Amino acid sequence: MLSDYNISTCDFENDVIIIHKNNKYGIANTNEDIIVPLQYDKIEWSDSGIFAARIGNKWGFIDAYGNVKIAFSYDLAGSFCKGQTWVMLNGQSGVIDSYGRKVVPMGDYSIRILDNGTTVMVSNHFTGKRYTVYGWPPINLQHSYDELNFNFNQN
Repeated sequence: MLSDYNISTCDFENDVIIIHKNNKYGIANTNEDIIVPLQYDKIEWSDSGIFAARIGNKWGFIDAYGNVKIAFSYDLAGSFCKGQTWVMLNGQSGVIDSYGRKVVPMGDYSIRILDNGTTVMVSNHFTGKRYTVYGWPPINLQHSYDELNFNFNQN
């Protein structure tokens, strides 16, 4: 019975409810059946059916049935958006697809994936006081700024 659990996220369209109790996370369906037992330290919502999950200090990706889709090898990971997500390993950030293939190579930049699937990368190294912003896939987005507010608001 789901009333015994805390609910993190409900996605009724895809029949997925992320639940947690005593700092462990799992997945139930809308019939209140536990599909993925409470065995993860965190599970993040996804729009693609592949969920970022953490065991200890490593992140990987599972499907709604608990099958590991991408190994638990990352230090940090985001939720999938339009088939891609950011990951971090050994201080380097990159973007992978739902098969674990690198879409944006690992590098020393901050990454934000916008709702439309565009990846924005901000170089962490700056020349003097200049930040460099890149877009992926390569679009005419490379610019340099003296200051940068890394807060994206989309209408």
